[in-house]
Amino acid sequence: MKIGDAIVNQLAPSVAKAEDIVIPNLHTYTANPAPYDAEKANGKPLWFYNCNIPVGNHLNRFIDQPEWSQRQTMWLAYGRGATGYLHWAYGNWQYAMDDQDVKGDGYIVRPDTVHNTIEASPRYESLRDGMEDWEVLNQLGKTNPGLAHDLATSVVQRSDKYSPDVSYMQRIRAIALDAAAGKPVVSKDLSRRQPAAASSGNAAEAVDGNGSTAWQPASGSGTNWMQVDLGRQAQVDGVRLRWGSTYANKYRVLVSADGTKWAEAGLGSGDGGDDFVGLNAKARYIRIEATGSSGGTAPYQLLDLEVAGNQLYQQNLAAGKPYERTEPSTRFPDAAKTEATDGVIGDDWGDGKSFGYELLNVGDSVQPVVNIDLGRRQAVGTVRVHAYEEYPDYRPDKITVATSVDGVHFTNRGEVTAVNGASNVWYDLSFTPAAARWVRVTFDKKRTNDRNTGMFVDEIEAYGAGYPGPS
Repeated sequence: MKIGDAIVNQLAPSVAKAEDIVIPNLHTYTANPAPYDAEKANGKPLWFYNCNIPVGNHLNRFIDQPEWSQRQTMWLAYGRGATGYLHWAYGNWQYAMDDQDVKGDGYIVRPDTVHNTIEASPRYESLRDGMEDWEVLNQLGKTNPGLAHDLATSVVQRSDKYSPDVSYMQRIRAIALDAAAGKPVVSKDLSRRQPAAASSGNAAEAVDGNGSTAWQPASGSGTNWMQVDLGRQAQVDGVRLRWGSTYANKYRVLVSADGTKWAEAGLGSGDGGDDFVGLNAKARYIRIEATGSSGGTAPYQLLDLEVAGNQLYQQNLAAGKPYERTEPSTRFPDAAKTEATDGVIGDDWGDGKSFGYELLNVGDSVQPVVNIDLGRRQAVGTVRVHAYEEYPDYRPDKITVATSVDGVHFTNRGEVTAVNGASNVWYDLSFTPAAARWVRVTFDKKRTNDRNTGMFVDEIEAYGAGYPGPS
């Protein structure tokens, strides 16, 4: 009989050595995955479990967490090589739900005394959906394990680092489904035969759809790059790179709205073969910048570059545009003043993709104003602000939008106080389209408790009329 039980905190690594099935709590695993990965490498199955911990922004299955949190636990499981999940307190009904410190921990299913059975909960069904996602990735992993792993980690990297954008998760799942079914991995390649350039070598040979040709720089040493112009702005979900026998073992993916100002959107795995780098960005230009070769100074070969996503019906008028702020940021200062319009979605305060303000004491407040210069007068009818993803407590209390034709006299266009856009990660404000060159966005935030100790500002977008989304 195999032995396995839930393990947590300081004694967990030593207990794992005595188990046949290693089952760390997600909080314990995220804090120090090495001892459990080592047991997995020695042939032991790795499982995960949740209970009344972890809390905060970790994936779990509490009633007050969104349902995708339970589903994404299974994406994390696949990405980390876990093959099972332990239901802790699956039906622990000895306590009333209102008597539990964390709501719903013991009520993953509920008693149905009328029919003498149990009743599922939406959280339980979300876990089941996640298990189906795990199986899709597992089927793909039988033929292309590297790609399956890259797709899983495009959505979830750790129990406290993941994308809450459900539409992005669904788009990555669609890629995994197609790949597992033997269909083209990127069904709509935005880069195919588009104009390409490089620091050296023929960049066009990476986007010609011919796997027997390749972009190969003059040398594998130093910094080399190749880029492609998608023709117009697009919602970019990721890039797929297929390398030759010599590959870039260190590279990053940059995006740009104008081909001049670039922002880092993702890092490559550097393990060669078939790579996928998830981005969730809006851009017209994609650049691969490599700084290392598996062959030392020998040049690498990029056989194919494919860009997954969809072109935008309407162009983001604020993409790559300059802006000024009335208050300097006190956390990740964004000295170049590019983070709010670079097209790259920020995940957490430490990734340098957003700028923020600290509120040290209860009662402290901040009201930064961001003025974006669109470059010329044009019709503006919608402004969107991406909500800070890691902690909802770091989002603004209110966003006010105004426009101007001269940068001096502004007309108020409305305000929004809660996320109301796609996947509940966007603040959307639409109004009667009006001529404007400048868009002003005012953020209001006041600290009221021990949690909302700051505010972060991520992407700001502007459109002519509404946001119809990608084509």
